[in-house]
Amino acid sequence: MILGNKFYKTKKFLPKYALFSTLAMTVDISILFSLTQYVHINYLISATISYICGLIVSFILQRNITFKNYKDKIYKQFSKYFLFWSTGLLLNISIIGILVSFGLWYIFARLISGAIIFFWGYFLNKRFTFKV
Repeated sequence: MILGNKFYKTKKFLPKYALFSTLAMTVDISILFSLTQYVHINYLISATISYICGLIVSFILQRNITFKNYKDKIYKQFSKYFLFWSTGLLLNISIIGILVSFGLWYIFARLISGAIIFFWGYFLNKRFTFKV
């Protein structure tokens, strides 16, 4: 029954997590594109700034809608969330840098890095940040 319970929780949370991650990614990519194309900031610096903005949007949506977990103080949850996603930021910048060096457009590189990081983040946050 333990396996069934884990499957139920994944089935319950994953669609919402995916929806709100997509919204956060939309914010991220919009800022990335705007900073790079219109403000003329290097795409890796823009990717860092946009990633942090997306992280904040994602945290608010995941905490309040997906997991609805208010057991821990918000600063404690955000600290965990930020710690996990800081590692994700390093992975994100690395993937974007490598893919762009092979000639891929930085927006496509960001989409690929987002897809790779998505599942890693889901399981870490479900298990450790929001403890569901």
